[in-house]
Amino acid sequence: MWTIYRHSRGMLYIGVGTALHSEDLQPYQLYRCLYNNDLSRSWIRPFAMFHENLSTGEPRFTPVARIRVVAPEDEETVLSFGFDTWGSGQSRNEFVASYDSDRSHLLGVAYLLELLDGTSVSALNTLRVARNRIVLARLATAPQYRRRGYATMLLSAVMELLQSPGNELRYLLLSEVGEAFYERLGFTRLPDEHQHYKPWVSMISGQGEISKLDADLVRLPLFSGSAPRVLSRVPSFSVVG
Repeated sequence: MWTIYRHSRGMLYIGVGTALHSEDLQPYQLYRCLYNNDLSRSWIRPFAMFHENLSTGEPRFTPVARIRVVAPEDEETVLSFGFDTWGSGQSRNEFVASYDSDRSHLLGVAYLLELLDGTSVSALNTLRVARNRIVLARLATAPQYRRRGYATMLLSAVMELLQSPGNELRYLLLSEVGEAFYERLGFTRLPDEHQHYKPWVSMISGQGEISKLDADLVRLPLFSGSAPRVLSRVPSFSVVG
């Protein structure tokens, strides 16, 4: 489980662990930015300083939410987040029950954003389809918690957790909500020749040219409800990269 903090100046960070200094064994908090920082994405601070109150009495870093991997007991709650959008007129119970015959949502790793009181608010599926490529799918927020920034918080935090210094990890997704939401998080629209699911928009994170691997991946219905199931039937994508 990881905690998301808001700094007293307003920026968000995710705590990724603690470490001991090798010389004096003092504990340090390890944390990463959930925004663009030209100096560094990763930081350390003495543990006591990180968790202390300022002279004003407010905390230096205030915990605002937690992220954890979705557990089996979360399944019904997580699936229900998108029923009003993807349910095609079904009731909530009918929509959740429809997954009994389609277990593709269990592939990959799903993450859950919850408030400090344990309330589940947003979920995201991740599916590694190649060594350096991860598909992001089924980003959804409970209807009563939408438009509060929780989806952005979850998505940026998961991308930060999966990233590691020096690698070339890039993320692929199919946007149902236009381009602006994901552009704020570093995604760009793929060229028109790679747009196979209009009006949805295929997007990729990071800089650089679109590789043949990317072009091949976006030909498949990677981001629809059947994405993991389709990929599992394509042998080349089980070993690619």
